[in-house]
Amino acid sequence: MALPKLPLAIFTKSKQLISGEWANAITNLLTSSKTGITATAGGTAVTSVQLNDSYNEITTVATANDGVVLPPAKAGLSIGVLNSDAADSLRVFGNGTDTIKTGAGAAAAFSDLAAVTGALFVCFKDGLWIRFTSA
Repeated sequence: MALPKLPLAIFTKSKQLISGEWANAITNLLTSSKTGITATAGGTAVTSVQLNDSYNEITTVATANDGVVLPPAKAGLSIGVLNSDAADSLRVFGNGTDTIKTGAGAAAAFSDLAAVTGALFVCFKDGLWIRFTSA
């Protein structure tokens, strides 16, 4: 299942029914996953495969720095990425002008994820992903 379209509606406090569409969107936002993704060879922020799920396993990275693109960075969104390729690093791009911060340095347009490594990309403010990486 793919991520729902953002932004999600804010519900008012009251006793009300939530439509099935909204319930499914919330479930997808929290639990959607896809495995068997192949990174785009020589990919760029424009040409790389778009990640559309909350949890994404990239199983094929044919050459170092083949790429994928995160969804648009909207505050509150978290995206898990697992590079399960045994040999090559994966290049993860922000969407459009979105940037990724990986440590103490400045945010960049992309982040490289080593082979057999997972990362959680969390958006605290629109346009900026923060990367937390497995050891």
